[in-house]
Amino acid sequence: MSAQLLEEGHAQLLEVQNLIHELELDRAQAMLDKIKRISVPDRRFKEHLRSKILFYRNDYDKTISHIEKTIHKHGPHVSLLADRACAFYLKNDFFNFEAAVSKLELEYQGCLEDLDIDSLVNTGVCLGKFLEELGHVEKALRLYESLMLECEFYTHKTPIVLSQLLRLKSQWKIQKEIEIDYKRLFTLNAELKTKNFNFELQHSLFLAELELFGPKVAIERFNEIKDQLSGEDLNLFVGDYIESALRNKFSIDENISSLLRDGLSPYEDQLLKILNQENIIFSKMSTTMPLGHVLRLMGIVLTSDSCPDGLEGQYTFLLQTVSGKDKAIWQNLIKDAQKTEMKVIDLDLTQKKMAFNGHVYDFARKGNALSILQALSENEKLSLDKAVSSIYGASLDESYFHRLRMAIKRLNSDVAKTLHIDGLVKITNDFIEINSGIEFKK
Repeated sequence: MSAQLLEEGHAQLLEVQNLIHELELDRAQAMLDKIKRISVPDRRFKEHLRSKILFYRNDYDKTISHIEKTIHKHGPHVSLLADRACAFYLKNDFFNFEAAVSKLELEYQGCLEDLDIDSLVNTGVCLGKFLEELGHVEKALRLYESLMLECEFYTHKTPIVLSQLLRLKSQWKIQKEIEIDYKRLFTLNAELKTKNFNFELQHSLFLAELELFGPKVAIERFNEIKDQLSGEDLNLFVGDYIESALRNKFSIDENISSLLRDGLSPYEDQLLKILNQENIIFSKMSTTMPLGHVLRLMGIVLTSDSCPDGLEGQYTFLLQTVSGKDKAIWQNLIKDAQKTEMKVIDLDLTQKKMAFNGHVYDFARKGNALSILQALSENEKLSLDKAVSSIYGASLDESYFHRLRMAIKRLNSDVAKTLHIDGLVKITNDFIEINSGIEFKK
């Protein structure tokens, strides 16, 4: 068979691949059936394309069966193994999904030097996401960091890898270099914005803004791009917004949360139940979602004001299945939920003093501190506009927000030095409040 015919066959396979990406599945199938003259390496490629058609037709059992036959006949390949794992995931077979991810990871690590940059990055990102689903967050973090080193030589791959790295750090509150990663991805977004819409990049920036700046900035981004999101992608954004709000205890914009309604994943369905304060049974979740999702939902409930007895023990038990470093990441996610003794501070607004454990803070000559404490003694949580109105007798704007933030910073510093209590008052882009675990006795 001539080299020209083999090249033509390969070109036809690439055309089929493009048709599959465009979801022209019938045309792709018809064209694939006609391709006969191909090289030996392309035989596996052809069968891989056949399995992709089955995959996009949502026939996951046939997809898995065909991939396994292809591997048996032509040998394993990371792309085939990644698709196999994904098919198990989408059919909610999480026992076989975990085994498939282990097989993919082993094959991937064994052929790193043989992969071209596209296969290295695309499969690596896929593997990293699978590891996150299984609760192996630290391993996924290291994988993304190693891929970023490769991107020093192949900069066109930086957006996709940096998006995963920043997204993971934002979701699991990993502070190391998160601001640097955000600034870099923000700059890349500005450069790429005119070329095409990058969902992964936008999702990562959205999550980082929720974590770094609070909901106001993130919602502005969401409103700017929501018309470009598919139904499934819209649910992902809204679900992550709700999770962040519940975990960080900021008020939820019903105009956003109400968008989560059609075609929900099992995780999103349970998230709505938590939002609506419905009872959920964690012991029944293992058959409907992977460990990572169960732990995330548990973490939300653990940080709530209505955590059921025994849930923290369940959470700790499930963490026995992950590594020590993973366990530390998951524990850090709920550290604010760990049960601590309530700190009761004696507050005397007449004498302008606070007392705790024999220590006294005198704020008679600290006008801003007095105003803040007077406002919060009447309501332990105030919206920013009400806080500025009560404390300064003015309307909220950027300058007054800055003044309030600095006043709270000074108050917290004084209280920490005198009463040895950290973080008395919390300020976000939406409200100020007395931190959980602290209450006033007047």
